[in-house]
Amino acid sequence: MNVPAALRIMRIYPNASNTTKSPKFCAESEIIIQNMGADKTVSIWGQRHGSVWEDCFGKWAESLPENKEKWITSCDKPFSQFVIKYDVNGMEYWDNNDSNNYMVSQHSEQLNVITGQQFPVVMGEANFKDSKLKIFAAIQNRGKQKSVGLLYTTDQWKHHHTIKGKHSWTMDSGIEVWLFEQELDAPGVEFALFCKVGEEEFWDNNFGRNYTVSHLKTDSSQPKPENSTESLWDKKPTVKTAQKSSPKPTKSKRSRKPKTNELQPAN
Repeated sequence: MNVPAALRIMRIYPNASNTTKSPKFCAESEIIIQNMGADKTVSIWGQRHGSVWEDCFGKWAESLPENKEKWITSCDKPFSQFVIKYDVNGMEYWDNNDSNNYMVSQHSEQLNVITGQQFPVVMGEANFKDSKLKIFAAIQNRGKQKSVGLLYTTDQWKHHHTIKGKHSWTMDSGIEVWLFEQELDAPGVEFALFCKVGEEEFWDNNFGRNYTVSHLKTDSSQPKPENSTESLWDKKPTVKTAQKSSPKPTKSKRSRKPKTNELQPAN
């Protein structure tokens, strides 16, 4: 990242209830900035109604290598488009998606994700339960011919292996969700994600620190809660409404020609 501020990822969560007239909006974002001074504010600047723009201010989350910082925002007011604003030392810096702004689709029934131009590959979710590693990644579609993979180790990089990702589904934002699954016998895994498109190669290695996930063994004697393995990153099956079958047309009976003695003169 070679800009003062950039959106890394925004997660727009599905509505808690689709039956309410005004479903609750919830969007959480990660913004990466260059630490250019102590007196600063970081925000999502979003358009709400017509020409009304409002700030959704962020909070410092953690320091990153190379004098960077991660800030997070949580916005509960819906907006149709937004940009990133970074105020520091009396100066303003923007991430406006290359002058196109970031557009938001409203009232999605599934998780929707937007990633910034500086971050074409972002780790979405990782879990390692009962010897099964399952990892989701958010991938920008920068070309049809792409190779998405996960490089991992279980012994501090004495040995390493690659898992080839599979395209799972595409979100409303256009972000592709790729899935990695592997059966492993290990106490934990350290990994990084990559995507190759033509001659270009993009990585998410957690800012040079890699990602780690520990193995969790569940108690087989306890009943599993319903939908315990379901993730927001899993594509929900499309529910097809049953269509009423149209009534079968009855075969029309040929009208009987009346006999001569049945004809009645009109009065």
